[in-house]
Amino acid sequence: MDDIIQKFRAKFIEEAQSLLNSYESDLLELEKNPENTTIIESAFRNMHTLKGTSGMYGFEFIAELTHKLESIFEAIRDNKIEFNKELFDITFSVIDHLRKLLFDE
Repeated sequence: MDDIIQKFRAKFIEEAQSLLNSYESDLLELEKNPENTTIIESAFRNMHTLKGTSGMYGFEFIAELTHKLESIFEAIRDNKIEFNKELFDITFSVIDHLRKLLFDE
């Protein structure tokens, strides 16, 4: 059973890295065009997916952090806040932290 769990965790980590790479690309595009609703939606979906799968695989810290990012992009999507340089810097640094959490858990 342990071997099966390890295989699922390895698959999760692979998927999480892909989602983080996509999220990072979204942020770089938003830096150029902060009102691009397609990219805002993509960033939201990436964090939503990562939140769900990380909770399912027991990566609780990642689930909590991605929930906060998801909420930020939901507010951006709903025009409650604007994507700006400060949000870019914060969310970009969170990507590095999430990558570290993937391998620290």
